[in-house]
Amino acid sequence: ITAELRKLIHSDETHCVEVKPYQHADIKYSMIPYDGDKLEYADGMFNLATAFMSLHHAVKVSEIIREVHRVLAPDGIFYIKEHDCWNAIDAMLIDIEHNIFTYCNEPDNPDKNPYMAHYKNYWAWFKLIESAGFKLIASNYYFASLSNNITPTRAFWAIFKKI
Repeated sequence: ITAELRKLIHSDETHCVEVKPYQHADIKYSMIPYDGDKLEYADGMFNLATAFMSLHHAVKVSEIIREVHRVLAPDGIFYIKEHDCWNAIDAMLIDIEHNIFTYCNEPDNPDKNPYMAHYKNYWAWFKLIESAGFKLIASNYYFASLSNNITPTRAFWAIFKKI
């Protein structure tokens, strides 16, 4: 997805920094586990940063967002996709989705213990990201239902610009 998004910023090269290995012919890959400290990249080094269904698992989410802001160039783009969780029932259903995903997609994973997740609704995500120096430029729901109805397991995508 990141490789496709680079077209939005008219980039010929995409460099991904991810927690899990990802192989793609068009992507230069680095594995950098984030512990809340400053990333090893220079200020303004990247034009695009993405976070797909990952920020809700972060222990230090505010620090991560501030680091994304720091390493993005002026007018850099931050694209996220996240759960839209408004209450305990939403959170429970999202947890069920996570467990189904783990058991179906990682059958050889011996560590299927419960994970940490801090769900937020889209409004709380927007406030948090905007407080780090970003401006929302586009967003929409991502529906998990075939009928495009708002469901308890809904998600959203949003594009922010560094200001």
